[in-house]
Amino acid sequence: MQRLPPNLEVLTLVPELKTRGVHLVLDAGCGAGRHLYPLAAAGFQVLGVDRELSVLRDCRVHPPRVPGLVWLVQGDLQSLPVRDGAFDFVLSINAISHGDTRAFQNYCRELDRVLRPRGLLFIWVSPREAGEMMRLPETVELEPGTLVRTHFKTALRR
Repeated sequence: MQRLPPNLEVLTLVPELKTRGVHLVLDAGCGAGRHLYPLAAAGFQVLGVDRELSVLRDCRVHPPRVPGLVWLVQGDLQSLPVRDGAFDFVLSINAISHGDTRAFQNYCRELDRVLRPRGLLFIWVSPREAGEMMRLPETVELEPGTLVRTHFKTALRR
């Protein structure tokens, strides 16, 4: 999913976000930045948080030129490294469904914590059927319908 274009549903929200005075955006589980840079290009200040350092390195090495500001931070969505109520808009695309039920609850609490009062939240999760399509030899089922990849190939760039 890292190389897919941004969700059209997110991009169609841009006029409404501007109307509502949104300035600061958090992309929780930003991956390779497919939503970061379009939102920054629309004029928002965007923080991308992801636990995978390799995808954040790709974001830093290949950022498109955009007029908005983008910051990248490695972090766990269960304990976001930002203050309470910091963001006007929080989005999380196919990120909070990684983990078991307790992790999902922690993700939701954190997203709520960092969202300002009356802020806007956009969450997108894949249907359960998508998990079956991703079943690989290196995945384990933590609980019914919850698959987690246990081995990752890492490539080091020099």
